[in-house]
Amino acid sequence: MSSQVAMFELPSLEFVVLGTPVTQGSKAVAGYAGERIPTRKGVAILKPRAILVEQSNMATETRKAHRLKRWRETIAMTAMRVVQRDNWQRVAGPVNLCCEFVFTRPKSHFVGGDRMRGRLTAKAPSHHVGYPDQDKLLRAVGDALTGIAYDDDSQVVSHDGSLKRWSHSALGRPGVRVTVRRLA
Repeated sequence: MSSQVAMFELPSLEFVVLGTPVTQGSKAVAGYAGERIPTRKGVAILKPRAILVEQSNMATETRKAHRLKRWRETIAMTAMRVVQRDNWQRVAGPVNLCCEFVFTRPKSHFVGGDRMRGRLTAKAPSHHVGYPDQDKLLRAVGDALTGIAYDDDSQVVSHDGSLKRWSHSALGRPGVRVTVRRLA
């Protein structure tokens, strides 16, 4: 007698966000918080706690910080609309976050540099290799979905199926296709 396991697809949340994907960099220490006490050599901090900020929020990169903020807000707003429409229940357990990032092809990928004709050169790649890094793109999406699709981005245990690619068409629009899957 053989036992069969019933296979079923757990619910997933899927949506597309149009716009040029923006990376989220690493954290940087902006200072320390804690009780300050005077000493002979200056000031000591009891039980210091590092104050972390996004590196893109540092003064030299304020333009990028604004782009990142707008990108995350766009992702969050789109996700909220889909969550409401699909009656998605925020996940408390592990999830797979799958993102397909699409970028506009540069003119050099087209015969004669003519995007309007849409004929790709023989050397035009299908995958987007190089900047921006996929892990930093995923970080921005993961943070944007915190509190909407799942409780915290630490619940993202895999990024199976995620990729960066060039648009298929000459006038393809950049963006990201996001799929959040509950894991059993």
